[in-house]
Amino acid sequence: MRLLIPERSALSSPYVFRLSGILILAMLCGFGGRLQAEDWKAKIESAKSGETVTLPTGTFKMSEVQIPSGVKITGSGDRESIIDAAGAQRGLMMKDVAGVSLRNLRVSNASVANLAVEGSRDITISGIALDKSLTGLLVVNSTGVRVENSILADNRTGASFSKSGKVAIVNNLLYDNGSLGLSLVDPNVPSVANDTDPLGSQYNLRVINQRVFF
Repeated sequence: MRLLIPERSALSSPYVFRLSGILILAMLCGFGGRLQAEDWKAKIESAKSGETVTLPTGTFKMSEVQIPSGVKITGSGDRESIIDAAGAQRGLMMKDVAGVSLRNLRVSNASVANLAVEGSRDITISGIALDKSLTGLLVVNSTGVRVENSILADNRTGASFSKSGKVAIVNNLLYDNGSLGLSLVDPNVPSVANDTDPLGSQYNLRVINQRVFF
């Protein structure tokens, strides 16, 4: 079988290869019709409450992605599913939402914050890596935010919480952050409950079992 030089096609597919008279269509977004980054952004932002969006293995150039209420976003792991937000202020955003879950992926290179949570409640962030930004995780005016088993590294500030309550920060790894690993500004903390029980009844701030390297 003889593979000829690829030629530009008038079809919607970007390239056509002629292999012994058989046309093989090769999509720029990958074989099998894999979604491009802008399609994944649209898929996430249009998801309905109760739906789960699973990000496959790969690096996706997308930013300013607003996650709707009640949606679960999960990847294949923080070394497998990577969101590259280079050139934008924010990678993923949760603004005025509730009941969002974010798991098992990495967000990198945003200029302001890789993940920004504002005016939101009942947020779970688990198994996430946030690196190479001014702030890895930025939480403002939110309640019921739980960050667990995540990596915040190579930012100026690893995680910043401002005017937020019922926050649980459990079993995370913070290192190589140029200014601060963890910043708590004006936290609403009238009392702190038993730190041995991260799922205890009433609390406003709980910081448990962090690993911090300088």
